[in-house]
Amino acid sequence: MNMTGKILLASAAVVAMSGGAMAADLAMPAAAPVMAAPAPTNWDGPYIGANIGYGWGFADHQPANPIGPGGNGFDSSPAGFLIGGQIGYNFHLSDSIVLGVEGNLDWSNQSVSFPGAFSTTTQAINWQGNIVGKLGVDIDGFLPYVDAGVAFANSTRSTPTASSNQTQTGWTVGVGVEYMLAQNLSAFVSYNYADYGTAKYPTGGTPPTIHLTDSVVKVGLNWHF
Repeated sequence: MNMTGKILLASAAVVAMSGGAMAADLAMPAAAPVMAAPAPTNWDGPYIGANIGYGWGFADHQPANPIGPGGNGFDSSPAGFLIGGQIGYNFHLSDSIVLGVEGNLDWSNQSVSFPGAFSTTTQAINWQGNIVGKLGVDIDGFLPYVDAGVAFANSTRSTPTASSNQTQTGWTVGVGVEYMLAQNLSAFVSYNYADYGTAKYPTGGTPPTIHLTDSVVKVGLNWHF
């Protein structure tokens, strides 16, 4: 092959290679798969669960008695742990607004002992519960909520010679947040303040009137049906 032929052959090869590269450059990339928007969390329906918590209360002795300890005399602050359960029902007003009703019942070891006029006095909260309405906002599986309703607690006031047990009823308000861990399982943390009203505790002498309040923090799990 003469020199001219070699030059023509080399030129043709270069053109062919350039055309292939340009074709590769012009190839359209594959379309990315379209990601479906996440479906709203389904909180609808009944649920049941368990919880543990801690409470710190205040037993206001009425009337004030200056011979007792503290500024008001014989006031006390029972504190301790709780364990119990809850049952409830939720339904969606819209994709994001959730209404519900829930009942709670917890055993409590909240207690405090303090020196009385002649002996040690103990105030304890034995169990407590509430029935509340709930309003929440579903945010990608998180459900922050507020609640309010009726509350009740069983309390004992005792001395070495006498003991009185009363169940008091009042109201509660609270806040919390719940998260859907799986299709049927959620976890929550909550805070509630409860005012259980007043009751007389005859433990000798003039029966004292106790105004009982409590603050409770809980964590727990719910199983949704």
